[in-house]
Amino acid sequence: MFAALVAAPSLVAAGFAILFLVGSNLVVVLIAIALWGIGLAATVVIYQQTILLTGRKAPETATSIGVLLAQAGFAAGSTVGGATITFLGVAAIPLVALAFVIGSIIIATSLRRIINQASEDVQAS
Repeated sequence: MFAALVAAPSLVAAGFAILFLVGSNLVVVLIAIALWGIGLAATVVIYQQTILLTGRKAPETATSIGVLLAQAGFAAGSTVGGATITFLGVAAIPLVALAFVIGSIIIATSLRRIINQASEDVQAS
């Protein structure tokens, strides 16, 4: 579970990095967007599974927290995206988004022990 929690957003990060570095070639842009999309779809599923794993004693609460965090992320992303376009221009969006994705990977990495313990608890029961 932990490896997937890091690997999925890493695909998103790769897509953003490629968009930022080589965003003028259509074929490269399409590949970057594909990586971004695959990584994002996987990330949503992995995050939900992780939330349910770590909150298995109260799955309804865990799911509610997951939805709340997702909605807060959508709002924050829209706000940061709008501010990025206003102050830095549209070309800076992949770089700013990359910073946030790297932040999520760092947070996931800091939760390794908790996730591994939850996985062990599930296997033991």
